[in-house]
This record gives sequence, structure tokens and C-alpha cells, in this order.
Amino acid sequence: QLFVTDTYRADIKGIVEQYFRLTNTRVKPLLPGAVLPDFKERGGKDYRLDAKLDIYQFTQIMIRCVLNHNRTLMKHYQRGEMMIEDDVPAIPWELWNWGIANRSGELRYFPEDIVKLNLMPSGKASVTEKGIVFQGMRFTTERAIKEMWFEQARLKGSWVEDISYDPRNINYIYLREPGGRSYQICTLLGSEEAYSNKSYDEVVYKREYERFTSQKLNQAQLQQRVDLNMDIDSIIKIAEGMAPEKDKLSSNTARVKNIKTKRKIEKAGERKKEAFVLAPEKNRLNNNNPAPVVPLSDETTENIGISKAELFRRKQQEKIYGRKKSE
Repeated sequence: QLFVTDTYRADIKGIVEQYFRLTNTRVKPLLPGAVLPDFKERGGKDYRLDAKLDIYQFTQIMIRCVLNHNRTLMKHYQRGEMMIEDDVPAIPWELWNWGIANRSGELRYFPEDIVKLNLMPSGKASVTEKGIVFQGMRFTTERAIKEMWFEQARLKGSWVEDISYDPRNINYIYLREPGGRSYQICTLLGSEEAYSNKSYDEVVYKREYERFTSQKLNQAQLQQRVDLNMDIDSIIKIAEGMAPEKDKLSSNTARVKNIKTKRKIEKAGERKKEAFVLAPEKNRLNNNNPAPVVPLSDETTENIGISKAELFRRKQQEKIYGRKKSE
């Protein structure tokens, strides 16, 4: 008979749990790098240094172990009367096929993507005005845009939706329809590029690291504010120490009289003292880097030493005679 057992109840799945031990017992001694009981003993060999398999090769071995089990005769399996009459061998593969045909009926068929959807971990995502938020990441989907979910969240407040996700790739999450028979694909927003192509564990680690870094920065900022307050108190104490000497020189009435005028005078003095005054350009020339020499034309050389009046007269003649020649 076939039964659907409760989740997280290894005690009522003894056959399955026991087979994990059998697989470990049969395969472990054959694998290079397998850790044996004397690993933690002082002077014991570090078997990890002998490891040769990657995760893909190890998975291949596990699949072949399962296939081998499904074709292996179970000597202590007690067959029912109908099994004996139908001459069904006590082989898992044969027992399964016979049971489907004679006891449980036909298995239900679902599309591959729907099966994957229901095998993936599930969670809750909040629909907010800034996007569909899951574990601090923001997603969007065509349905949310068409039905104006984000605008509704802005006006009426956020709500929660059931989702599924693949921990190996957090680029997408899937909005589950009631019953898990259909879904909507949600993609990361462009502003969430920092989480692109990350696994779920990497995202959790990144968020925890940022939280830890933020706490350290908060401590540094707190110390900075404390130092600032101490500096301000120190300056105030200096000013308070100077105040009695000023008070002796003038009365209260004199001190508050013409405050605006005194402020203008003080500002003018500060501007004069702090204003930038650049040196003349000739003083900024560096003897090691002289300015480039510009060669003078013949006409320019001839004009050196001529007065402005004479130079003007020559220019006038050039215009007149040049015009006549052109005519």
C-alpha cells in the first residue's frame, strides 16, 4: 500500500531513512576523500586531502546507486498474495510498476514547470509602491504593471502574496496562484543589480555583512559626534573665559548698542583678511620654464620705434593706394 507521510517526520519513513545509511555504508569506503572515524584523532590522516570528485561527479555516483537499488532483489521483502499469484519479483522497480497498475491507479500528470514550482521553497512577498519586495530585494511582473498593483499599494497600503523561489538563482521569483497550478514570473528591478546572478545564501550573507558594516559605521559616527560636542564645549569655554575681560571694558548698554554696525565692520575686516589676492602675471613666470618666443614678421620689425601718429598715417596711405591699384 502507498501512503503519503507527513513532512519532517523521519520516524515514520524508516525504510527511506535506513536506505540513506545503506548508501553511505556501501559507497563511502569507495570514494577518495571520505572521512573515516579516526579523522579527529590526534595524528590521524586528513582524508580531505585525497578528495578528487566534484559535485557533478558525486551526483552521478548517487544516481547510479539509486538505479542499482531499484533493480536489486530484496531478499527479506514479504510479497502479498496477489504479488505471488502475478509472479512479481521483490525488486523495487517491478513492485512499483505492479503497484501502479493494481493498487494506486494511474498517477496524475502535471507539466514539468508546475512540478518544479511546487518543489521549490515557498515564501511571502510584499507588494509595495516600490515593487514586490522579497528578502529586501524588489521585483516586478507584467501582471502587477497591467493591474496597477504599485499604484494601489501607494493608495491603499501593501499586501502579501505567496511566492516560490529557487535558492540557486534569485534573479526570479514566482507568484503562486491558489492551488499551485499556475504562476507569474517576477524579475529583479534594474536598480537591484547588486543582487543579480546571486544565490539566496549569497544575498543573505551580503545583507548580514552590510548590517554588520553599518553597525561599525554607526559606532564611528557616534564617536565623531562626541568629539564634535567636546570641540564645541572647548571653544565655548575659551570664549567664556575671555568674556569677563570684555565685560570690564564696557557696560551692558554699550555692548548691545549698534550691533548691526559692529557686525558689518567685523565682516569687512574678515573679508579683507581672508580674500584672495593673486600675484601679477609677470611674477608667476618660472625662470626654468620661460614662455615660448613668438617670432616677429618683417612688417612688425619695421614698425618698432615708430610713433602712433606715423603708424596711423602709413595705414591710411596703404588703404588709399591699395584701393586705386585695385580699380
